Amino acid sequence: MSQHQQSTADKRPADTVIAMGLRVFTGLLDRSFARIAELSADGRFFDRTEVAEIADVWDNNTVPLFQAALARSARIRDRHAAEALQWMADLGPSRRAWMIRHGGQPLAALLGPASPDSPYYRDSLGRIRFSSAPLTVAAVTSLTQDYRLDQATLRTVRVERAGTTLDGYLAVQTTTDAVVQLYLRDIQDVRFDSSDTTGIVLAVDDTGVEIRIGDRGLIRCGGAVLGLDDDAWHLTHAGRAADAITPAREPKAPKPRVKEKPVGTAAYVLHEVMLQIRTVRYAKQVGKVPIREYCEAFAGAGDAILSAATRPWWSRDAAFGRLTDEWLAASPHLTNHMAKRYEFGTPTALPAEPVPPDRGVLTLASWTASQAIVNYALDDGSWRLWSADFEQPERMVLETSDFEYVSRLPENSGDIGKLRC
Repeated sequence: MSQHQQSTADKRPADTVIAMGLRVFTGLLDRSFARIAELSADGRFFDRTEVAEIADVWDNNTVPLFQAALARSARIRDRHAAEALQWMADLGPSRRAWMIRHGGQPLAALLGPASPDSPYYRDSLGRIRFSSAPLTVAAVTSLTQDYRLDQATLRTVRVERAGTTLDGYLAVQTTTDAVVQLYLRDIQDVRFDSSDTTGIVLAVDDTGVEIRIGDRGLIRCGGAVLGLDDDAWHLTHAGRAADAITPAREPKAPKPRVKEKPVGTAAYVLHEVMLQIRTVRYAKQVGKVPIREYCEAFAGAGDAILSAATRPWWSRDAAFGRLTDEWLAASPHLTNHMAKRYEFGTPTALPAEPVPPDRGVLTLASWTASQAIVNYALDDGSWRLWSADFEQPERMVLETSDFEYVSRLPENSGDIGKLRC
């Protein structure tokens, strides 16, 4: 094969995706709604973090999707879509991996090889900062060199259902006011008492991570990711070492410039739905957004956008208008939200909310000194989600088994998971 033929062959996969860029883009949207629906189908296995992450993708990418869809020719539509997909992937390795997982090999070919990932970056002043990295033996050694974890205090603890496993988050306040953040996966054992939070010991081995809290607290999990909130990290031993090997900050590639034009109400309605779903990143919003209704109303939205985009240009606006009407008709809660918040459309009557039962399965427990938050999957046959928060919480004791049984809904933080039925 000649050099020219080899070069041409190397380009074919990416060229193929550019030629079908809008179809790949709308396919990602459909898979997003399908995945959110799957994660929300049974509240006992709700994955709040993944739902919020998926919805967040479409905060900055809904308008580019419609700008591509509204371009006059198929060639320009696909080129704009391919550029937007590449910009979408630039947010970071986790976003890029999510896109390839749902977009498959054609999208991987378009995006090309991943850039080397680094746990370090430089801020706008050029100072070295720590992003995140797996918690390893070496990371624990480095942490204990720079921070007195034995004198640190646990500031936040959150344990929550993530599908069939438990995940968690810890924020540890050090004596230097830095905050060590631990994102836990596959938690096997939890013993936490909010009256015993001073002194943290970390251990990592081939079986996973062990975190000892105070005199009696313990969390064992399959692994953890370390994050740091420390404005003076560049002055620590680890920061100075990272500074010596990290190049100067490079300017980020600008967002693809597309000629600005109105994207229509369909774009704003879709964008608003994703913003509403994304509110579950705040644990006390869980159960307050009708995610199942939204997913049902927007099932196949990507295909519908693609169909409207490929109509003759003189009938395209009407097609998108009908699409907006169909979405709103299928979601009374969305119709009311748009009417009340944006004075768009007319409010519609909603069915009365059923009285929640007095029992459910604990799916999330979060504690800080000023607030405790719980999520439950209600034992009413649908396992819909319910949340409550308690200001200035009483002593909270949390154990792994609290997430395994039906219990009565708590009236205060001391009841969480303890009133078993």
